[in-house]
Amino acid sequence: TEVARELAPYGLVLKAGVWYLCAEVADDFRVYRIDRFTSVEPADERFERDETFDLPAFWEARAAEFARSLLRTEVTVRVSESGARQLAYTGDRAAASEALAK
Repeated sequence: TEVARELAPYGLVLKAGVWYLCAEVADDFRVYRIDRFTSVEPADERFERDETFDLPAFWEARAAEFARSLLRTEVTVRVSESGARQLAYTGDRAAASEALAK
C-alpha cells in the first residue's frame, strides 16, 4: 500500500549498504529506508530547519533503540572488573551501559 507523506528532510545516513532518510513529519523525527520510496516530488514551499537538530546524535539514539528492540531474552552474566570494562567493546555500547547500571 502506497502512502503519501510530506517530509522535511534533515539528512541521509548509509548503514550496512542501505540508505536512510532522517526527516521530520508531523512534529516528530523519523527514519525512512530510501529503497522503499516509490516516488519523490519537491514541495512547493521550503521548510524551516530546526537548528538544534543533531544528525549524528539522532542516528546514534535511533540505532541504539533499534538494537535494543531486537534483544528479547534477558540473561545474567557474571564478569570480573576487567571484563566489565571490556563489555562496551564487545557489542552494543548502549546495552552494555544499561546492563552495567543494574
